[in-house]
Amino acid sequence: MKRVLVIGAGIAGLSAAIRLQNAGYQVEIYEKNAMPGGKMHRLEFDGHSFDVGPTLVMMPSIYREIFEIAGRNPDDYIPMVKLNPMYDVYFNSSPLRSYSISNDLQELHKIFESKGSENSMGLYDYLSSIYKRYQIALEHFIKKPFRHKRDFYNPKVLWNALKLKTFDSADQMMSKFIPDKDFQQMLSFQTLYIGVSPKKGPSLYNIIPMIELLYGVWFIKGGMFTMAS
Repeated sequence: MKRVLVIGAGIAGLSAAIRLQNAGYQVEIYEKNAMPGGKMHRLEFDGHSFDVGPTLVMMPSIYREIFEIAGRNPDDYIPMVKLNPMYDVYFNSSPLRSYSISNDLQELHKIFESKGSENSMGLYDYLSSIYKRYQIALEHFIKKPFRHKRDFYNPKVLWNALKLKTFDSADQMMSKFIPDKDFQQMLSFQTLYIGVSPKKGPSLYNIIPMIELLYGVWFIKGGMFTMAS
C-alpha cells in the first residue's frame, strides 16, 4: 500500500486525507497546532466556545460530499440548519430603510417588485447571466487542475476566461441589471467577505450572492469547528 503524508490538518488537508484513504492509500497527517481545523479554529474559555474562522456555510453539498465519500451520513457529523431570512440589511440614510432578505423566490420577488417590475426583471436577468458564468467557471477553472503552463495558456482556456467578463466591477455589473440603488448594494456587498470593495472587485465576485440566493445560507450546529473535529 502506498503511503502519503499530508502536511496540515486544515479543512483542505483533512479532506485530501479522507479522499486519499478512501482511494486505498495509507495516510498520515502532520499538524503543528494542538488541534485540527486550520483557520477553522475555536477558542474556549469560561464555559464558552467561539469559532474564530468561518461561521456560515454556502453550497452545503460540498461539505456533505466528503462524508458521503467515506460512506458516512453527514447529518451524524455536521447537522445543518438553513437560515431564513439569510440576513437583514439597513440603510442609515434618510429615510431609514431596512430589508429582510430570504432566498425564497416569492418573498424576494415581492421585495424587488415593490419598487417596480424593472427591479424584479433585473433580478432574474442578473441571476441568469451570472449563473451561466458560474457554470463556465466550474467546468473550466474551479474543478480543473492547472499543473503546467499549457493547462492555462491555451486558446480554449483563454477563450472561456473571456466569457467570465471580469472587466466590470461588481457594483457596475449590478447597476446594469437593477435600477434601484438599495438593491444594487444588497446584491454586491458580498465582495466584502473576501476584503474587496464592490466598487473595485471584479464582477465575477457577484457569483457569491447568486450562490446565497440559489443554494441558501446555512450554519452547522455546534459551530463550524464541528466540521474539523
